[in-house]
Amino acid sequence: MATPDEERGVSEEERALFRRSVGAVRPIRKGRKGKADDVLPTSRQEKIRVSNEPSRLVDTSKRPQTPRKKTPRIQPAALAAPRQFRRAGMRLREFERLRRNPHAAEAELDLHGETLETARRSLDEFISGCMAQDVRRIRVIHGKGHRSPAGRAAIKPALEDWLRACPGVLAYWSARPSEGGDGALNVWLRRT
Repeated sequence: MATPDEERGVSEEERALFRRSVGAVRPIRKGRKGKADDVLPTSRQEKIRVSNEPSRLVDTSKRPQTPRKKTPRIQPAALAAPRQFRRAGMRLREFERLRRNPHAAEAELDLHGETLETARRSLDEFISGCMAQDVRRIRVIHGKGHRSPAGRAAIKPALEDWLRACPGVLAYWSARPSEGGDGALNVWLRRT
């Protein structure tokens, strides 16, 4: 009867090389119980790090349980809804594609620190200039209103009204967190 090595076509030279590299290794006897460190975590144990040792298992079933602090539950109504607008005639599929598309804005306007009057004038000039240059995807950064004198945003709520009133704006949506999050809007302009 042929050995498994002979069946696989392993030569005597390859077996000798393997034995030299492995060294004096003995197979584990069946039925031999390992040490406590070899046991996998169960529901009654958790794996934790102790000092600089790689890992040890500690039985936590005997440890007194500390009561967990209840965190106040956030009501869904308290969460800020994503701000978005789609002009009538713009297909929903196109709007969703624009929102998911990670392409950066072609132009950006920062309204931080401006008054309502100067912000409105800057926005009108910016949109007119972008449309004249056939720029369609823009970002308007308005801030979150944390540093405003009244303690709440002034430009943020007005900006949405201005964009809806502007005939050149087809859609807008809240920016992603990496783009300014709740302090910015991505805007899609009409083609001229």
